[in-house]
Amino acid sequence: MQLFGPLSQTLKAADLLRQTFGEVGLRFNPADSKVFSRAFACHEDGGAALWQSIQDRYPATPLERATEGIKIVGTPIGTDDFCTGVLEKRLAKIVEDLPKIAVVQDGLIYFQLLRSCLNVRFHYNLRCAAPRLTSPVAGKLDEAIIMELSSYLQVPSLGQSFGDPPDIIAGTSPELLQLRDALIQLRLPIREGGGGLTSVKAVA
Repeated sequence: MQLFGPLSQTLKAADLLRQTFGEVGLRFNPADSKVFSRAFACHEDGGAALWQSIQDRYPATPLERATEGIKIVGTPIGTDDFCTGVLEKRLAKIVEDLPKIAVVQDGLIYFQLLRSCLNVRFHYNLRCAAPRLTSPVAGKLDEAIIMELSSYLQVPSLGQSFGDPPDIIAGTSPELLQLRDALIQLRLPIREGGGGLTSVKAVA
């Protein structure tokens, strides 16, 4: 359960809920009862004095001050550092799972798992967090996916050339042009003859 609103009203509602829950034998879980307010950061003491006054008003309601932020349904809300840390942990879990599908010997099934499962696992975070926070993390995921795909296909140069498709200039090697075309086709929608492996950063 999450409560949103002005701090004074939200805490009053939490106290009323605590009393109501107590009438039916339920109680708050102190470990999950946290309060975050950007007002804390406006005080030199990090909101410690403000928090003490709040606790004095509602001494029976077990609440913990979250100085950096909280997670709500998996979405980080708080300081940029806190949100980035949560997103980086999410990225690490996805990257950890990438090698696991390499046991699939059928290349088509492998690519479908990569495209339709792992490549879209970060999309929920893209919808719920600010693009300025998700975009850098999404770029790392793009790179990890391309590196894993190049390892599976045993085409290391595909991973080494990861990034924005290089511009065509005089003297560009045929190999680099082929890699550029391969990356472009990999990102194109299936209906346009591409691989449908959408860039997560592009979505962000």
